[in-house]
Amino acid sequence: TKNTVDREVQEFPIFVRKYNDLQRQLQIATQTLNQLETQKETLQVEKAQREVPWEIVSQPQLLRDPTGQPIAESSQNKLILLGVMGGLSLGMGTVLLYDKYRNIFYEIKDIEESHNLPVLGEIPFSKNPEIFNNYSVDYSNDEDKIYDDHRFKKAFDSLYTNMHFRFCNPPLRSIAICSAMAGDGKSSVALNLAHMAASKGQRVLLVDANLHSPQLHSNLNLQNLPGLSELLSNDQEVVMERSPFSDNLFVLTSGQSLVDSAQDMASTRMEKIMGHFQEKFDLVIYDTPNLLSYTDANFLAANTDGILMVVGLRGTKKSQFKQVLDQIDRFGLTCLGVVVNRVQPSSLTVSP
Repeated sequence: TKNTVDREVQEFPIFVRKYNDLQRQLQIATQTLNQLETQKETLQVEKAQREVPWEIVSQPQLLRDPTGQPIAESSQNKLILLGVMGGLSLGMGTVLLYDKYRNIFYEIKDIEESHNLPVLGEIPFSKNPEIFNNYSVDYSNDEDKIYDDHRFKKAFDSLYTNMHFRFCNPPLRSIAICSAMAGDGKSSVALNLAHMAASKGQRVLLVDANLHSPQLHSNLNLQNLPGLSELLSNDQEVVMERSPFSDNLFVLTSGQSLVDSAQDMASTRMEKIMGHFQEKFDLVIYDTPNLLSYTDANFLAANTDGILMVVGLRGTKKSQFKQVLDQIDRFGLTCLGVVVNRVQPSSLTVSP
């Protein structure tokens, strides 16, 4: 054993020498590799220079004013600053326009995706929204006008049919036509829906309950006195006028505006009047003031079978519509559904 140990001790310097030799060889190989990598990169650069010669794309230029004089560096900085500020302003303007665009209903699917309400009707855009009042007009030489009128009437036929079968047990006896803001076309919807219901054989009363901005008497070319206001304020007898275009349609105009119409709409007298209307007619349709600006429609709608909301495409704001629906829900009122107004013909899902 001692001899073995002595022999290994004698051989140890040999192993150390071999290890040192290997270390030197590794160091030389590493240096050689690094040199080769450097040479490779140099050759690649030279090759690129030969294949795509380097050249000056354009001469350096100085910014000059309209007279040809060089612009000082401070002026250049001002121009750069103005450019940056202009870009930021343009970007902010684009964002604001985009937000405004997003806050308006542009398509029917925008309404369907945003709110859990049935779309009961799609009314195409029309330059003549009181179309049922114009049977005497001769369109025999205007095929486009005839087609537009047919499409418009077909839309209200579809609206009436949807409401008739969706709410048949029990049937609707009274409806409040409402909108979030003015200008959505609710008066036109109320008038044409009343005409359509009357044409189906129902005995219909159309009431202009918008005492702030009445429209129906103008649309039908009727006198506005006396009307609903006089019926509310005193026991004056009011004559309901028959529509010149339908024997089944009767109209009660708004009459003289009241000082506190919301209080009158919430009165027991108004509730009794509405009950009397419902006993005398198959269907009573109320045209109301917009829900965001006035509270009248809320009190009136509470005594009807429900609210029919009108949304005007490219006009009604999503935020205002949501605010109104939250208000309807908070007050415990019934919303029957939505009528989408001013739909482009190409976007209609109901065939003419």
